[in-house]
Amino acid sequence: MFSLIPDNIMSEKIYGSIIVSEYPLLLSPIRIGNLVLSNRIVMPPMFTNLSDGQGDVTQAHIGHYEKRPGPGLVIVENAAVLPEGRLNTRQLGIYADRHIKGLSALAKIIHANGSAAGIQIHHAGMLSLSKEMEDPRRRRITIAGRFFRQQFAGPGLMKIREAFQAAARRALEAGFDIVVS
Repeated sequence: MFSLIPDNIMSEKIYGSIIVSEYPLLLSPIRIGNLVLSNRIVMPPMFTNLSDGQGDVTQAHIGHYEKRPGPGLVIVENAAVLPEGRLNTRQLGIYADRHIKGLSALAKIIHANGSAAGIQIHHAGMLSLSKEMEDPRRRRITIAGRFFRQQFAGPGLMKIREAFQAAARRALEAGFDIVVS
């Protein structure tokens, strides 16, 4: 049987399909604030690149999270707080109210699997897309310093701060239990 737990710390006790090791609390519930997790296993956020070009949840996203029952907490991948703060055009978005419906479907699937639902909100900083970077002919000549000044000086920084606040509100409205950045 495949396990992520090294052989040298395995015991013979089997709990469902998970082999319990020297960590007796691993499968026991835990309270974090007002949230109770069914166990202490966490699926961390992993960039799936499954979004459509507008940051919307796709059927592939739904299928991906549908196949992940078991962890006490599942954290959905890095959702961009601004369209210009994405790593690429296939990154999940949480920068517009229209994303709430699809994100809500993800939270419901995760909850239906018995897990708490978390989401990571994200801005790619200097790695963000810009109109210049979307054009492959100009990508190499984009000057990081100029881009950095545009994004993170004065009003740009306030825009990003407000985007994180709005994204956190959307995440909670979509039914996520935890928001991380």
